[in-house]
Amino acid sequence: MLIVEDDPVTAVVLGGMLLKLGAAAAVRQQAASAWDALSAQHYDLVFLDLSLGSHDGEALLRQLRGGDATQARPPVVVITGRHDIDARLHLLEAGADQFVMKPFDLRELQALVGEVFRRRAPADGAPGPGELELDPVQRVCHYRGRLVVLTRVEFDILLCLARSFPQAVPATGLLHDAGDGAPGVTALHVHVHHLRQKLHHAAIETVRGVGYRLADRQRADATLQALAA
Repeated sequence: MLIVEDDPVTAVVLGGMLLKLGAAAAVRQQAASAWDALSAQHYDLVFLDLSLGSHDGEALLRQLRGGDATQARPPVVVITGRHDIDARLHLLEAGADQFVMKPFDLRELQALVGEVFRRRAPADGAPGPGELELDPVQRVCHYRGRLVVLTRVEFDILLCLARSFPQAVPATGLLHDAGDGAPGVTALHVHVHHLRQKLHHAAIETVRGVGYRLADRQRADATLQALAA
C-alpha cells in the first residue's frame, strides 16, 4: 500500500492502522515522488491527501486515472477536508474510489478500506474480454461469472456503453438512453460511480471532454453484439 501524505503525524497514524491490519505501507510526501513510485510498481491501495503543495493530490489522482487503461490501477481512498456535496462528487468524477473527511476516525477509515477490498475483483487490472455479460431481454448482468444486481438506470447506462463499445458516449446520450429524470449530469456521475463499485474500478473510463466508455480490454458478449446490430 502507499500513503501519499505531507503531514508526518497523519502518515504515522495511517501507517500504524495498516500495520494492525497486517499490511505494510510506503510513504511519499510529494506528488512527484508518489507518481514515480506508482509508475515503478503496483500498490493494492493508495491513501491520498489532496493538499500536497504546488502539485496537489487532485492533480495526482487525475494523472493516475488518466494513464494506460491496460495497466492495473489501484483503488484510491482520498483524505480530504472538503465537506460540501459538490466537492465530494467532484472527487468521485476525478477517479476516487472512496473518501474520508478530516479529522477522521480510524475505525471509519478501516471500514472504508474493508469496503474497497470487498468490492475489488479477484484479478488486477481492467476487465478482460467477455467478462461482462448483459442480457437486454431479461435485463440480467453477469460480471466475471457472478450475478450483479443493478438498478434500472444503472443497467440502461451499462447497456448503452456496451452497445457503443469501443466508442465513448457523451453524458447527454447516456442520460437520454437511461431515461433518468434527475437534472444535469451530477446524477450520472453518481450512477457511474456505483457501477464501478459493483463491477470494477477500471471497468468504465472517463473520457475527458466527451463522456464515458468501457475500458479497452472490455467488450460485450456475442449475444449483446448481435442484438445491438
